[in-house]
Amino acid sequence: MVEANREHGRWSLLRARGPVCGEWRLRGSKSYTNRALVMAALAQGETHLWNISEGDDSRALLGAFTQMGIGWERVGDGLRVLGRGGDLPRYSGVIDVGAAGTTMRFLIALCSLLPESEVILRGSARMHQRPVGDLVGALRALGADIAYVGREGCPPVRIRGGNVRGSGPVRVSGEISSQFLTAMLQIAPVVEGGLDIRVEGALVSRSYVEMTLASLRHFGVEVQQEEMQRFVVPAQPIRGRDLRIEGDASGASYLWGLAALSQGCVRVSPLGLDSLQGDAQFSRILEQMGCIVRSGEGEAGPWIEVEGTQRLCGVKVDMEQMPDTAQTLAVIAAFAEGPTEMTGLQTLRHKETDRLAALCCELGKMGVFAEATHEALRIVPPVSTRRGAQIATYEDHRMAMAFAMAATRLSGMEILEAQVVSKSFPDYWACLRSFGIASLVDIPLRVILVGFMGSGKSVVARVLSERLGYDWIEADQEILASSGRTSIAEIFAVDGEPHFRLLERAFLASVEKRQRVVISTGGGAVMEDANVRALRAGGGVLCYLETPFEVIAERLRNIADRPLFRDGTQAEALYRLRAPRYVQVADLTIATERRDVEGVVEALLEALGRWGEEAEAAAGVSGTAAVDVSGVEGVGFATAGAEAEGAGDR
Repeated sequence: MVEANREHGRWSLLRARGPVCGEWRLRGSKSYTNRALVMAALAQGETHLWNISEGDDSRALLGAFTQMGIGWERVGDGLRVLGRGGDLPRYSGVIDVGAAGTTMRFLIALCSLLPESEVILRGSARMHQRPVGDLVGALRALGADIAYVGREGCPPVRIRGGNVRGSGPVRVSGEISSQFLTAMLQIAPVVEGGLDIRVEGALVSRSYVEMTLASLRHFGVEVQQEEMQRFVVPAQPIRGRDLRIEGDASGASYLWGLAALSQGCVRVSPLGLDSLQGDAQFSRILEQMGCIVRSGEGEAGPWIEVEGTQRLCGVKVDMEQMPDTAQTLAVIAAFAEGPTEMTGLQTLRHKETDRLAALCCELGKMGVFAEATHEALRIVPPVSTRRGAQIATYEDHRMAMAFAMAATRLSGMEILEAQVVSKSFPDYWACLRSFGIASLVDIPLRVILVGFMGSGKSVVARVLSERLGYDWIEADQEILASSGRTSIAEIFAVDGEPHFRLLERAFLASVEKRQRVVISTGGGAVMEDANVRALRAGGGVLCYLETPFEVIAERLRNIADRPLFRDGTQAEALYRLRAPRYVQVADLTIATERRDVEGVVEALLEALGRWGEEAEAAAGVSGTAAVDVSGVEGVGFATAGAEAEGAGDR
């Protein structure tokens, strides 16, 4: 069973208003960056790297270099690594790599070379469940002194370095992760006697090994290989080189997915279709599904562009060479016509989470059927409407980024622990904002609009609920439905205001546990403390739509079911009585006079977003805050907005 992460950092995504179009310059591939860093550390002389990944995995590797005494520094927009030429420093201590799986495996091999050293490599709780046994076994066969600190076959490990020697063929499994083979290939040139590596079993993710071989060649290392099953690497110097890292194809897949789902057009660079990154070919899968793919060369280097079309078709595809895009395809497939079947996914059980189980669980929340075997996934899009959902990420960056794409089609998508994208694509949410998909942090699950009649609470609540994917509760209409009367005015006229207030109090108490709702209240609802307590229940945030009386009077003057406004003096007196109370109870105050409905909704979303960001810092501080979001030009609400509120002098 997949264990979901606890709720923290809940990001609400606002549905894109139209096709997603634009360009994005990708940060460097995490896979290429980490390979280049290891080679640079072992090289003779300096290496300059540009466009490196800024993700957590690469930062963890650089942090380990600092601890170990391998010199590096930022130079402009690049990085300079001072190679040790295989003469690694002595170091003893604890290195924590967090959730960086690539970094853990590369460091196990690298630390086995450290002379007269004792290193403990550890990471996150999930890292301590991820397999490294086949890599450790291969290194032990070369003389490495490696012991498990906890669970057999998994980190943490203790490494007493400096004993590795090449002596005859060494065997490494290719069935769990290609990173085991990559880790061995990278240290092979500086191992005494070189290495003759034999792969046992089928080699998964061959494209990543191709990337490793390309990195070795770039640093001047000669490798003889036989059908990707035997690799002979003589002992030889590694030469420092300059290198510009190409864009991250895994990250590009989400941006292409935005275009595919929204019938938009997104171009990414620097990345070409001839890239050795297997994930670059994900664009071809989208082409099979009905998208248009273009490529070319520009000032920023090679680019790949995907244009979405009106119809997406399900596909059958082998994902073994691009397993990191399986989650991307799974979410896109949820909106295609016909089922999608993916095979070659056996490595997904051993990633940041059990990705196959996680996909089935989270797609199910959206109303999409998915079933998995050991190495395959089948997705059947629903006939009925899909729904927005609160998505658990399981400390997996790719779960967050893949499911965020659904905001092109659905309202109400929420991503938990959204900060996990820092592992490989730290500016992902900024990227989505640039494409028109706004994200709000920890936005309240209950939003209540208060204010005088005619301030537009109902029409604003309807639009706001659509943007958030929340339910809309129109309090007066619900009260009316339970009253047996034909209008709110009739309740006041026949039963009296005390009876209406009794019905109002009972109704608001009945919905105090509702979540993911926008509630528009009657004008007098918050005059009673009991109602305010019911509305605040479950973290409800009260938003006052502040509207001058003169504007309200103009809107309601000619509406027949607003008897209060037959006497302007009486209406204004009631407004003056209630206005201080609205200010007193409000958490947020939004001026509506110079805004149309969309303008008020945008101001509310901005204010609610700031409210969520500041909520943790303000924990334990009592009182309310009026957020000033004035200064946006607009026009007054149409009369229809006032009519939507109902009637009476409530």
